[in-house]
Amino acid sequence: MSGNVSVRILNEENNTGKPCKVFVCTSAVQPNVQGFIDEFNHRFGTIHADAHYFQLPYSGIDRFSVKGNGMDVMILCHSIDNRRFSITDVMDALYTKFLPNAAKTLGKQNVCVIVHDFPPKKKLEKPDQYMAEMESFKTKQGTTFKNAALVMMCGKLDGPVEMQESNWDDLKQFLQNAVKKRQIPKGCGGTTSMKVNKLSILVSVLSLIIFFMSLAGVIYCIVEVKNSLPAATTTKLPPSTTRHPQTTLPSTTDTPATSQGTSHPAPTTVTSSDLTTDSTTINGTNEITSPTTITDTPSYSQIINQTLSGLT
Repeated sequence: MSGNVSVRILNEENNTGKPCKVFVCTSAVQPNVQGFIDEFNHRFGTIHADAHYFQLPYSGIDRFSVKGNGMDVMILCHSIDNRRFSITDVMDALYTKFLPNAAKTLGKQNVCVIVHDFPPKKKLEKPDQYMAEMESFKTKQGTTFKNAALVMMCGKLDGPVEMQESNWDDLKQFLQNAVKKRQIPKGCGGTTSMKVNKLSILVSVLSLIIFFMSLAGVIYCIVEVKNSLPAATTTKLPPSTTRHPQTTLPSTTDTPATSQGTSHPAPTTVTSSDLTTDSTTINGTNEITSPTTITDTPSYSQIINQTLSGLT
């Protein structure tokens, strides 16, 4: 039989926050933990906490899932009187699969394990003894600690609760952290927040994929256009012919002086035959076929300068 169990917790600093449901879970009968529930409600009234009982199946707990039970925060209570000290990793362990599944569903920060009904001879009230027992517990049953934010050991929970004050302080801190972090997969707004975050990540990834696909398309188009352009070709023009007209230059031969007593040079005719060129005669006219190389041929300006120098 499963009780409709919930623990309504509100952040002390924000009492308008949405309550979280916390289940006190055990396979034992309710009287075995009723003392703890009563003390819990008394101590945590200032943070609006109300604890109730939730019964786990007595056998096959590893096949039981907290998913779909409306659970936000779980306090798992295990009595060593009824089921021995076998939480995880040991022979006949009851929660080797159940705890990891619960931590995956609720989040490790929302899981607490209380192992109770230790006899007084254990002297758990002594800090050194308590730490030694907890260290041994952690060494032998490490899966328990890997999948719970808080693990405690204590005496009885059915009547006057045999729990140290430090345990109550740790429990209060655990509850406050579970509410403040608001990382509960279901309930308390945790689901909405996680879905929004996942959606944002998905949108970002898709945007990046679209961007790179577009970039690749642009690069591909550029390469295709470049490849489609015709290759640069070198065209050899046919040889052309250039006619060189006859040029008349001043002669270096002295002529009789004019009436003013000044001598003038006689005109000299220079033809293309006077130049050292690679020429061809067509119809009685000297023509030069391009490309033609003219070597050591003085320019017109040089010829004029030489003529003027001769006059002086």
